[in-house]
Amino acid sequence: MHRGNPNSCERRGKPPRVNLRRNQFDSAHCTERSTTCCCCTQEGIDSMICSTNKQARFIDVVNYNAKKAEMLITNCTSRNKRDLAAEFDAVASGNPAVLKPARHTSLSFAGEEDISDDKMRQIVLYFQNAQAGNSRWSQFCAWRHHDTAHPHVHIVSNRVTPALTVVDDSFDHYKFQLICRRIEKHFDLKRCPSSWEIPAGLRRRHLSIQERKTGVLTTGTRIAQAVDSVLDFNSGQLTFQQFSELLEFQGVQVSLHQHSMGCPYLLYEMGGKIMRGYAVSIACSIAGLLDRNVNLPLNREWLERLTDKSYAANDPDNTNLMRYEA
Repeated sequence: MHRGNPNSCERRGKPPRVNLRRNQFDSAHCTERSTTCCCCTQEGIDSMICSTNKQARFIDVVNYNAKKAEMLITNCTSRNKRDLAAEFDAVASGNPAVLKPARHTSLSFAGEEDISDDKMRQIVLYFQNAQAGNSRWSQFCAWRHHDTAHPHVHIVSNRVTPALTVVDDSFDHYKFQLICRRIEKHFDLKRCPSSWEIPAGLRRRHLSIQERKTGVLTTGTRIAQAVDSVLDFNSGQLTFQQFSELLEFQGVQVSLHQHSMGCPYLLYEMGGKIMRGYAVSIACSIAGLLDRNVNLPLNREWLERLTDKSYAANDPDNTNLMRYEA
């Protein structure tokens, strides 16, 4: 019986590795976050957004939804929130290697969309059935929330299937975007561009839920705001030296480095903390700065290597740089 990869981070009791780019909060992205819900705190939703995260306890996510909304649809037998959480736990306990068996997904739609409960049920079923592999057989339960101006639904699903295998959630960041585009087309909803359809310069960093609640900004957000203020104020072409000098007035140092594979990457430093360009935001990466009219000193050797996919694949900071050929 398959019980997960014995060498996985979860099996070894270590926290799973996180793709920093996946945590960039972009309105066109499906985002994976550690907070409970993002769509309930967003204002002015104008297109479909999918947000998902993993949690350790089913009772937490079930209670969160049950106290705020009525159940819309489920393939479980229980309806009471305590019994429902116990039903999820009964399956998840069969594979103790999965430390975070609860997946909490929210689907948000544009405020002007008129979506009835029946149509929302069809969307939830379509979303579940569109997932490849063993995901479609997992337990799930959906609640429709009415605490915002835009329609949205929350789906709690089990990452452990009835066969005790683990749901394949690799590249969910991209797979969910494809499913959302199919939902928009099938149900005649307003279309949202996928992340790869948006120029890198427009993929900026947004405030996280915690930042909106506390008003305390992380270093990454402060760096992104400094870069945005410099480039928004200076809309013309800037050399890298001019860009770095203007950024220093904002308390941020930026430097250009070369990867061991030969690809260039950016480092930002603020308050003693150093971050890679793509970790701040895609708009602050090399691709983003090129889109925003910053003339980076990329020599011919680097430009030639940037056209080689084998190099770009080893450095996510060079996403979308294939089109900047010498």
